[in-house]
This record gives sequence, structure tokens and C-alpha cells, in this order.
Amino acid sequence: SIQDRIKLMEERATSHKMIENVLPAEYAEAVWALLKSSTRETPNQSVFMARTHDFATVAFGDIVGFTALCQVLSPHELISSLDAIFSTIDELCTVLVVEKIKTIGDCYMCAAICTESGEDYRRACATKVMQVCI
Repeated sequence: SIQDRIKLMEERATSHKMIENVLPAEYAEAVWALLKSSTRETPNQSVFMARTHDFATVAFGDIVGFTALCQVLSPHELISSLDAIFSTIDELCTVLVVEKIKTIGDCYMCAAICTESGEDYRRACATKVMQVCI
């Protein structure tokens, strides 16, 4: 029925958004393409995606006092606050060319890849990631 199709489209849109929120963009698109192409005969198809880099910096940023905030804010206020904070960090990542890996509760995980060799480039790469998490 039309209602079933609308519901299915809404569920797919929700799934797509969840995948985009959890994975870096290029991986999210690959997973989404895999899900769209899977059939009943191959529902559990495995795909491995990996990249290698000579130098990368990974950082975890945690919100100081988050547990205390959980006790004084309503669930709606807490989620709204996290959304505002993480949206701002997402924008900063875009500007600095730092890749968001994922969020885990109040923790933001991101990484930057150094495409040039040499200590100065590596230091600059690490500095970009630290700017996101400070």
C-alpha cells in the first residue's frame, strides 16, 4: 500500500541519517550503497574498507562536567546542548580538514591525515586536531 511505502521510505531516510552520523562520509556512502544493493540471498554480505597513511593524528575530546550536567538538565536540554556543541565542532572540522570519526556519548573522536612528510607538517596536522578538541 501507499502507507507502507511511505513508512519504508521514512525508515530508509532514518537509517541513512544514522549511518551518516556514525561513519565518515566516504564510508557512509559505501555502506549505504551496499545496503541498497543487498538482496534476500545476500543479506549478510561483508565488506572491508581500509586506508593506510604514514602519519595520522587521532584525538578524543570529552566534555568536562558532563556527568554533573546530566543531573541538572532535562533529557531534551541535554540532547539539544550536545547537538549544538557537536554541530559547532563538525563545522570546525570541515574548516580545518579534520575528519569526524564518531561521537560516543559526550566524547568526540576525530582524525587528521598528514599528506606531507616532515616534522613541521606532522606538527601542523596534530595541532589541527587539537584545535578541534580544545
